[in-house]
Amino acid sequence: PAYSPELVAQLAKDAMANGDAARGQIVFQSPAASCTACHALEGIDGVTTSIKGPSLTAVAAGLPVELIIE
Repeated sequence: PAYSPELVAQLAKDAMANGDAARGQIVFQSPAASCTACHALEGIDGVTTSIKGPSLTAVAAGLPVELIIE
């Protein structure tokens, strides 16, 4: 689908109202999602071999929700 700023805004609103950090951590660490196979996040144990993706610590600390969604 085409980019929609309205959809991004709605998703951000929903995430702020209904987001659950504890459930997000479970998903992030789950073998099915495999996020830790590529990404590091301060305080979250993951795969200790070569990290392929960026560390998400700074993302969680400072990026606006809308930018993370995009």
